Amino acid sequence: MKKSVFIAFFTLFSVVNFAQETTKSNHISNHSNTSISSSSTNKKFSYSAQFSNSEKDPEIQELIQTTLGTPTEQSKRFLIWEGKGYSVEFRTGKVSVELEKERTTKSVQLKLENLGEEISKILDSPKTPEPPQTK
Repeated sequence: MKKSVFIAFFTLFSVVNFAQETTKSNHISNHSNTSISSSSTNKKFSYSAQFSNSEKDPEIQELIQTTLGTPTEQSKRFLIWEGKGYSVEFRTGKVSVELEKERTTKSVQLKLENLGEEISKILDSPKTPEPPQTK
């Protein structure tokens, strides 16, 4: 009897816990060969931008360094900033942000979401695509 109650409780807990995750994502592409996408769930946030205008690279790199400081890893081809629960990678014509919300503070989450919006402004995109609202 105890085993049946435990299994029923565990099953109900699993269904409730995993059913609460929502996914929001969006993608913008414009005429200047720029592609920007963002995705957000209860557990993760991601942002990526690919662009052909390499004249924007120095401004974007400076913005990331101003926001996050010195890269934790770098080579001639890329710069990486890593911290507890997040990573930001910059290459010529490409930026990606990955964030695990459960491992970071709310201030880090807001800082990285704002970073995506600022990069989008530099790339002349009106704003970071808003993930669609779920009902």
